Amino acid sequence: VLPYGGMDCWQQLRAGMLGWTAESFPEIEVHHHRLSTSARGSLRGRFGQGLMDYSLGHDPLFELLKCAVRIPDPPVAIGAASMLLGFVLGYVKRESRPVPADFIRYVRAQQRARLRGLGRLRSVMARRLEEPSE
Repeated sequence: VLPYGGMDCWQQLRAGMLGWTAESFPEIEVHHHRLSTSARGSLRGRFGQGLMDYSLGHDPLFELLKCAVRIPDPPVAIGAASMLLGFVLGYVKRESRPVPADFIRYVRAQQRARLRGLGRLRSVMARRLEEPSE
C-alpha cells in the first residue's frame, strides 16, 4: 500500500524495471471516481505530492529541480515550496518507504539519466548558438 498515493507511477516504473514499455492512450476517456490530491487544495496537494515523491524514492537533486521548474505554477513559488517541504519532511521524519530498495535504485538511475540528458541538451543548444549563421 502506498500511503501517499502514486500507484500509477509505481506501476509504470515497475513495468520499466521488468523491461516492459508503458503506453498512454489519450483517445480513451477515463473518469476518476475519487478526489485527486489537488481537490484537497493546491498547497495540501503539492505537499502531498512531495511526500509521495519521497515515499517512491525520488532522487533529491531531481526533486529539487522538479520543484524549481514548478515555481511559476500557481500559487506562484508557494506551491513549489510546499512540494519541496513535503519531500524534505519525509527525510526529517525518517519515514520508511513502502517500495523495495531495487525499485528506488531504478527510479534514481532513471532520474539521473534524465538529468544527464538535460546537460547534453544544454551543451548542444550552446554550441548551436555559438555557430555563425549563414
